[in-house]
Amino acid sequence: MLSSVLRSQTAIAANIEIMRAFVRLRRASMVSEQLSRLVSELAARVDKHDSAIKNLIETISRMVAAPPEKKRPIGFTADLG
Repeated sequence: MLSSVLRSQTAIAANIEIMRAFVRLRRASMVSEQLSRLVSELAARVDKHDSAIKNLIETISRMVAAPPEKKRPIGFTADLG
């Protein structure tokens, strides 16, 4: 509107820059929406992976853990020592 009122080269250049700024803002908001959607999708996937990794670690920990203490063997044993 400035360039239509003043009709100077400076006013026209300012109006063009203002329009370019609005275009950049619109593009940034579109990118922001896409980025937020991607982040939420990634968060959903990571949550699933977190539980799977937790289960995997627990299983490996149980496998690596020392076996339970041996029980005394069945039958008669003489402890001579």
